[in-house]
Amino acid sequence: MILSDGNTQITYFKNFPTDIKNIGLSLSGGTDSALILFLLTKMIKERNQSSFIYPIHGYDIARKNVHSYEAAQAVIDRVKDLLDDTTIIQPPHIFAYNKKLPITKDAYHAANYEYMHRRYNIPFIIRGITQGMPDDDRPLTKGDGDSKEIYKFATETFMLPFGTVDKRFIAHQYKVFELDSLYKVTSSCIADSPEPCKQCWWCKEKYFAFKSYDGCVQ
Repeated sequence: MILSDGNTQITYFKNFPTDIKNIGLSLSGGTDSALILFLLTKMIKERNQSSFIYPIHGYDIARKNVHSYEAAQAVIDRVKDLLDDTTIIQPPHIFAYNKKLPITKDAYHAANYEYMHRRYNIPFIIRGITQGMPDDDRPLTKGDGDSKEIYKFATETFMLPFGTVDKRFIAHQYKVFELDSLYKVTSSCIADSPEPCKQCWWCKEKYFAFKSYDGCVQ
């Protein structure tokens, strides 16, 4: 599946194996992983491939006013509706963590990823990571690489399909595939508020590409 924004062209999941039965996807509820869920489901349907997608979502219980798993579920429901899918996308595996505790978010993710590997024989877990914004300082957590490392990893594996492009490329694909209804249910802001804060890095990146915040707020 070839995607292009007129200037940049990538082959989505180039040479993706047809014999992988269970595919893990880290589904944040944001635009990147939502697009991957849509495109991956679309590809499986077009290939008539016998594969299943297992969405995985971790949410921070320290955020009292926001439940990100609701956005993740909304994304799943919308993609299933858009593609008339009743078999490929499986119920999400949802786990909680608390950023205020000494145990890191990454430790929770690693443990749950390992569980999904063992439980469903998932060979790898796909993540929605892009190159961010030009000349900015992306917040990195343990296990994340810088832009060059992300780019290299994306060209060598299936795990970061959008690791070579920035979010403007993602925004263009939403236009190409007419995914306005999917965009409206995505959530990127990490503030403890039902309204986008417009200040966190994730809000700024979304506005950088889409010219609006969560909920199409200007």
